[in-house]
Amino acid sequence: MTATMTVRLTDEQHKKLRAYAQRHGYSLNDAIRRMITEATTQTAADGLTPGLFDSGDPTLAARVDEELASGFGE
Repeated sequence: MTATMTVRLTDEQHKKLRAYAQRHGYSLNDAIRRMITEATTQTAADGLTPGLFDSGDPTLAARVDEELASGFGE
């Protein structure tokens, strides 16, 4: 199954995307798909997916504003 979507790019973004695709021998669609795959499967040096972690506190998400206000991470 595939999904179709419209992405609006500035002229400069389109120019850069087109140049990138040509350099690598990709179609524009393939270049975009590859970039999305790379961005969504990247892992940090420690093997974790960026932005995802286990705080060990199952209530953290519900209390995020409170934790941030109290200097979370300091």
